[in-house]
Amino acid sequence: MNPVPRLFDNREFVIVFWVSVGLAAAVLWPGTRRALVRVVAAVATPKISVPLVLMVAYVAAVVFGLYAALLWDWSLFSETLFWFVGTALVLFARYDHVVEDPHFFRHTMLGALSLTVIVEFLTNLSSFSLPVEFLLVPLLVLLGATLAVSATREEFAPARGCLTRVVAVAGLGLLLYSLTRVLENIGDVATTDMLRELVTPALLTLCLLPFIYLLGVYGSYDGLLSRLKWLASDDRVVCRYARRRVLRSAGLRLRTVVRFVNAPWLVMAGRPPTRADVDHVIEHVKSRTTNALAMSRASRERIEQLKREQPPGWEYMLFAMRLEASLPAIGHHEATAREGTRRFERPFDGRRAMQHVQRDNQEAVQLVEDLDRIFEESEVLLAFGAPGEPGDAERILGLAERLILLHGRMLCWSSRARSSRTCDQYADLVQLHASLLDKPNQQVADYIDRWVALGDELPQLIEGSLTGEDKVALDMSLVISVDNDLLSRLNAEAERLRGKAA
Repeated sequence: MNPVPRLFDNREFVIVFWVSVGLAAAVLWPGTRRALVRVVAAVATPKISVPLVLMVAYVAAVVFGLYAALLWDWSLFSETLFWFVGTALVLFARYDHVVEDPHFFRHTMLGALSLTVIVEFLTNLSSFSLPVEFLLVPLLVLLGATLAVSATREEFAPARGCLTRVVAVAGLGLLLYSLTRVLENIGDVATTDMLRELVTPALLTLCLLPFIYLLGVYGSYDGLLSRLKWLASDDRVVCRYARRRVLRSAGLRLRTVVRFVNAPWLVMAGRPPTRADVDHVIEHVKSRTTNALAMSRASRERIEQLKREQPPGWEYMLFAMRLEASLPAIGHHEATAREGTRRFERPFDGRRAMQHVQRDNQEAVQLVEDLDRIFEESEVLLAFGAPGEPGDAERILGLAERLILLHGRMLCWSSRARSSRTCDQYADLVQLHASLLDKPNQQVADYIDRWVALGDELPQLIEGSLTGEDKVALDMSLVISVDNDLLSRLNAEAERLRGKAA
């Protein structure tokens, strides 16, 4: 009598056995037991346990539907179980990638249908005897774990190369053994059942994606509604109004929900907010205006009033007022950029670090050149008008907003550059590279601050010029320069690393 359950082949049985042994050891060892209890307690919280239970029920319903359609039977139990642990739970834990990656579903399906999946399927078609599998499985796991650790530090590169070759040889050996066994028994393998074993994981993944989408919507709404509750904590009527308006405006459209999540609510709405503030934010989101250009309702009303009244010198006051209205949004934009770059990414190796610096330096140069072109003489003349002629309000606002947008892009560039990690050898290069736009950023910030300060004085200055007391000379030029000493050090470090690599 075969002691191995029919639902598992030898390799699958051994994997289940060793996982059970690992869990038992974790429960018996006091240190890991305490950590395991904390993990279980975290999973048991309603925000995790309820969606998890719903996913289990959803998968069960999908499997039952496939069973009713004669596309699933109990011979596929092991494939379904390993798919649930290795794919479904991973997608559940990474549901936030639905929000961050606009091509998440395409990437997931391409991964499920990739050549790697077919190779893995062929490799696992035939297994060794139980004693061999009991030794082979932990050995392969140990090799994989060692290879993963070796990839974390540059000094492990020699060992990583050796381990990569060992893992490649082991994988090729398993594939050749499996293919040999398949060719020997091609009649038993090339069946409809084998095709179903190959297709089942991809089919289950495809059926799970709608649930993961809804989970992404739920997670986004959860954070957004908590923020609205905090923002309007002093007025439950406004809180309910905001919740109702957002739900009606976004529905189940994930990208729209994400735009509401990322909207600068604190910038655009007062505290406590009013219904008009809520409508102002919703109008901003629906118009798909970038958050860097967001402003409060009061600022927008002051700008519209100035455009209507057009007192003497209103062109310069309008420019200053638009820059002043941007300050809270710029602060929010910079904070969001810093938060968005705090991810646990694999550090750049030497080659990728050099490519990253070269590509980003080209982008930084382009940003500085774009800044220089904003206040070209012809553009300023069209916006502010020739002496004695009125200006164009929309062009003036356009100049100010172009400056705001470029300043926001520069701040995002700096945040992204500072979040980059690499091996110790290239750390100085990346650090110098991250400081490249510090001086231009400060020059733009000083320019905006100067105009904001000037905006309070402009009415008196213009009134004085009209009475003949003083003449007002306003300089629109923006001087941008890069720290030459920093640039020299950056180039010297790059040359040193190139010479060392050669």
